[in-house]
Amino acid sequence: MPTAGRRRSLLGLPARLALMVLVAIVVFVMAIVTYADHRLSVSHQDQARQVTLGVARDVGSQLTAADFQSGTDDFRELLKGRIDEVRTTDPAILGIALYSRTGTSAVKEHATSGDASAADAKLARASLASGEEAYGSVGDTTTVAWPVAYDEGAPTAIAIVSYDTKDIIAGGGDDRLRLILGGILGGALLGAIVLMLLRRELFRPLAEMRRVMAQIRSGAKGARIGWNRGDELGAVADEFDAMVGELEAAEAELAKFVNRDQLTGLLTREAFTDRFAAELTRARREGYPISLLAIDIDDLDEVNTTHDRAAGDQVLADVGSVIGSCTRPTDACGRTGDDSFHVALVGADAEQASIVLGRIRREIAQRVGIGPERTRVTCGYGVAEYPRHAVDQIALERMAEAACHHAQRDGRDKALAFGPSGGYVDAATLVPEAERRDEQPTGARELSSTVHALARALDGIDPALGGGAHSQRVARYAAALGRELGYGDAALRELRSAAVLHDVGKVAVPPAILRTPEEQLDERQRGALRYHAWVSRTMIAGAGLTTVADIVFHIPERWDGTGYPERQREDAIPESSRILRAAELLDDLVTGYAGSEPMSPFRAASELKQRAGSELDPDLAVRLARLVREEGLVGNEQASPEQPSAEEAAAPTSDVEAA
Repeated sequence: MPTAGRRRSLLGLPARLALMVLVAIVVFVMAIVTYADHRLSVSHQDQARQVTLGVARDVGSQLTAADFQSGTDDFRELLKGRIDEVRTTDPAILGIALYSRTGTSAVKEHATSGDASAADAKLARASLASGEEAYGSVGDTTTVAWPVAYDEGAPTAIAIVSYDTKDIIAGGGDDRLRLILGGILGGALLGAIVLMLLRRELFRPLAEMRRVMAQIRSGAKGARIGWNRGDELGAVADEFDAMVGELEAAEAELAKFVNRDQLTGLLTREAFTDRFAAELTRARREGYPISLLAIDIDDLDEVNTTHDRAAGDQVLADVGSVIGSCTRPTDACGRTGDDSFHVALVGADAEQASIVLGRIRREIAQRVGIGPERTRVTCGYGVAEYPRHAVDQIALERMAEAACHHAQRDGRDKALAFGPSGGYVDAATLVPEAERRDEQPTGARELSSTVHALARALDGIDPALGGGAHSQRVARYAAALGRELGYGDAALRELRSAAVLHDVGKVAVPPAILRTPEEQLDERQRGALRYHAWVSRTMIAGAGLTTVADIVFHIPERWDGTGYPERQREDAIPESSRILRAAELLDDLVTGYAGSEPMSPFRAASELKQRAGSELDPDLAVRLARLVREEGLVGNEQASPEQPSAEEAAAPTSDVEAA
């Protein structure tokens, strides 16, 4: 933001620099033209003198010693006639005068023809004294005194010629005009070249720096100048990028303290409210449910009184830890009061929320206790669902808190939710009896099997999804990479299920868009393509596989933060999603996708490394490339232990199984 009261220049820096360059060029051109004009003038004057001197020599060569020995009037007339005759040979000769020596410095006039100047005698004496020619100039007339010697001694006579050099000087004026015009054109060309260089090397880089700074000021995370220049501007840009990176890191570190409750590590009330509002906005747009859990610790004031404040703080920290471990990264968890918490379960209805709530209750009973004797800690719970119970954020919070309040009033360790026909019901009754058993429930198995069957059908129907068995190949590649990372059997089953289901949401995308490379789509078509992530999560979570749904939802994210749907970056993206991103890209490369040319496994491995650090997790990209090159991961398409069986792939492996 500009500093208040700061005086701003009428012209920006580029305009001022351009003006200074132009002034410097004008001064330089004027100096060059002035000097050249002076030299041209001197040259023309020398030319006029040389022409006049040549005439004077010709006149002097036609005289003899006898011409100056008589001073009678008849002789003078004869001499005058001779020089008149010489004048007729060149109209530019204005006058001729003849003088001879009479003493040391005295001269005697013998004859004149034409315009004789009174200064001729003085010029003649100067020539006799020096023994060399003497020059005089008045306006366009140049006069030369040429000493004539008829013996080997000192000059004995002087021939003075006045010559009209007007034509010579006029010719110099044309040269001077051409010189000035040439100087102006040369200066203009030089100015244009200098301004072009300034624009390329200074003005345009400064404009780019200003644009990036404006992006950063408007809140664009990750915006950088990113130049690769070795000059001073490049050094300034590098320093600026480093400074912005340090500021963003400091801001992120500070945000941990600003938006996180220091005791529990969960979001503060303000941060939770903002996050919950954003999730509700997205849910309204995409059409999926959100359940809100309100959790209050029973009799925390009594714990602080009976034991001490440190014991109460430890209870709060332990309960916060349980809530964080029992929810997903996409859920929002916050401490909203001294002894109360709110949890927004994204994509979960009240029945699914009751399953998560049951897990939280069991974990608190097992992991949270007071003092050395580990006295049990209980909580009251309330559940409200968007959009079934309310569509407004404040109304949802009040309904969940009211259910929690009634649960605490009815006794310890109670959980209430709004019933289908109104009033409060025990949240546990919302979970079907079959889903409360440890084994896989039949109803959930049937729903999950339906979703898996749909995913396999997509493989066979639409070549845009990679051809037949695309999801099975992705599952095999992902499982191989998972074992490379040390995944256990349960994690590998979850990874395979996510691979089988990762394209299920593309049923909502027109086939023509699926068959077109994303870079060739317009903004509307690109939005329709990216909608599949939300559809996938809704369908998979609706089948009871909420953890698998979360993995699939984040597969389109990119390591550099330019992916979708939430533009997460680096380690913020679930590792399983990063594995599947790499596995899907590998299959796309070797089979060809959206009309692209299939690659050999070796070339596909090189391409994986090329995309490390931008699209892919660098470590995972290198590991998967090694599996392709050294262990022949691609090419053995027959059934293998990595491929899940139909029963294994259909089995839900996350939230329902854990419940």
